[in-house]
Amino acid sequence: MKLARLYTLGLGVAAALSLGSPSAHAAEPYPSRPIRLIVPYAPGGGTDISARALAQHMGQELGQPVIVENRPGAGTLVGTAFVAKAAPDGYTLVYGSVTHTIAPALYKNKMPFDAIKDFTPISQVATFPFVFLVQSTSTITSIPQLIADLKARPGALNYASVGNGTGTNLSGEMFKLMTHTRMTHVPYNGSGPAITALLGGQVQVAISDPPPAMGFIKDGKLRALAVTTAQRSSALPGVPTLAEAGVPGFEFTSWWGVFGPAGLPADVTRRLNHAIVKSLQYPDVKAALASFAAEPVGSSPSDFGATVRSEVAKFARIVQDAHISID
Repeated sequence: MKLARLYTLGLGVAAALSLGSPSAHAAEPYPSRPIRLIVPYAPGGGTDISARALAQHMGQELGQPVIVENRPGAGTLVGTAFVAKAAPDGYTLVYGSVTHTIAPALYKNKMPFDAIKDFTPISQVATFPFVFLVQSTSTITSIPQLIADLKARPGALNYASVGNGTGTNLSGEMFKLMTHTRMTHVPYNGSGPAITALLGGQVQVAISDPPPAMGFIKDGKLRALAVTTAQRSSALPGVPTLAEAGVPGFEFTSWWGVFGPAGLPADVTRRLNHAIVKSLQYPDVKAALASFAAEPVGSSPSDFGATVRSEVAKFARIVQDAHISID
């Protein structure tokens, strides 16, 4: 009996000790501390501003601050690589862009990460188009006229992009491939210089994101020929898509989205996705996106992942067929 009582007492002490030990407690509920949202661009641009609008409401939904941290460099590779190497605990995320799916084709074996395998897609936040522009005084008033002119004078026209290897560059090369035309690419360092070159007559066509061009379009100095997305843009509802305007099947959509490192737990991914989707319903977030001609999305992780995989393959083909190089 004495041995039995000692055995029972021992079990009770062991149970009490185990209840008091950290390993016996359930894991801390997520999130239990602030979350970092890495923006691989410099402060002040559309990516940064939209990320900050989203982060504020994500923090409210999650009950912990979501702190935006800018880590620009090497065409977004610096900030994105930082997140690829982070612990998959949901406390370090990246606010990526379409550059995420273009970079593998441009940098190839120089990539510091795998754009698919090293990340957990959480949600595509928003999409927006690029727009094909000409001077309002140009004799080119439509995409069919542009195609006809390019075929009549192969290589005679120049088009401005916002930089070599950017989405605007790929849109222009994709247009040339699909229409079997030639047009000389002239890269500029951003939309402002590209539009200035168009207004000054240094180039005959420019491909840009809409906001820097909107004032010139409204003032009658520039003409928007078409947008690159599959659907018309609410920012330019009277402007046809390239598919509508005479290039069937053309679609190039720029976007922003949130990723975590590979191996992010499913419950954490769902929690973050829910916070993003809810945050996109706030009027100030919608307004911030609209100021950049962006439409809110709030996709599921699986849908976003499918988009990333599809685009990596698509852009690899365009870069190869158009012989695009950033060297």
